[in-house]
Amino acid sequence: MAMPNNWTKERRRDCASTTFLMPHRRFRTIFENSLKDFVSGPVLDGAGGILSQNTFLMKQLLQIQNWPERARAAKWCASTLAKHCGVSLRTLERHFLKEMGKHPKAWLSEQRQQQALELVRDGSSIKETAGLLDYKHSTHFSRAYKGQWGCSPTEKTAQQRAKNP
Repeated sequence: MAMPNNWTKERRRDCASTTFLMPHRRFRTIFENSLKDFVSGPVLDGAGGILSQNTFLMKQLLQIQNWPERARAAKWCASTLAKHCGVSLRTLERHFLKEMGKHPKAWLSEQRQQQALELVRDGSSIKETAGLLDYKHSTHFSRAYKGQWGCSPTEKTAQQRAKNP
């Protein structure tokens, strides 16, 4: 729809379709984000060189020492762990692949199952262990446990009782 040139900007905006406004909003968001980067300035390394945003975040991740505690606080969720670390999920994936040789989801699952094994060995019930490790249902926990260790937690506790009467 062609609009007369003597219309005010507000009237043109009111008559414009949403598809017409979408590119403008997208441009404004891109512009505002680049303006924030410009205002905040570049990040410098120790030698006075400029670091890229990704390099800076990767160095920030290298400083983290308490990964198991962070995993527990993130309730074993990779995207939540990334948010707690202040990075994107993709940056966290790159870091884990480089430093630990596996994806964050696989590492989180291993850590969770390692804690499950310790809890089951210490005599915790299946329901209690599932609750402590933030599983929604004990059946979810049992399935994951069997997938990791090759036997169900019930079988494991039965084996332990047979060894220690």
